[in-house]
Amino acid sequence: MSDFDPARLGPAPGSRVAVVGGCGGMGRVLVRALLDTGVLVAVLDLPASLAQNPPPPEALALAMDGSDASSVETAFAVLAARWPHLDGFVNLAGFFKGFLPISELPVEVFDETIAGNLRCHFLCARAALPLLHKSG
Repeated sequence: MSDFDPARLGPAPGSRVAVVGGCGGMGRVLVRALLDTGVLVAVLDLPASLAQNPPPPEALALAMDGSDASSVETAFAVLAARWPHLDGFVNLAGFFKGFLPISELPVEVFDETIAGNLRCHFLCARAALPLLHKSG
């Protein structure tokens, strides 16, 4: 008989998961769901986001600017000092400067948004990878 539980789609209780952008709308819901199923959660987000929408007290909160390589490296170094590995990594970080109809959106704003979001996802994935490799 297998230990597979088709009703459970998330990580096992006791797993360690980092959620970048965990203070946003989807992030808050995901963090709460993970915590409610016994998963250990680290929330990495902007200092202002952590202040405005603090994660639950049982989550490890780390301030980080995902667009700044030094900030990302520092946050993941702090995480590595606290946790021996990561079992999962979710990157929900993203930004957009204002909501305009696409017909009014300047190409420069679109380019800045794409570049900033892709940079954040790249930097965070690169920083998370060593901890994910340690999970076996």
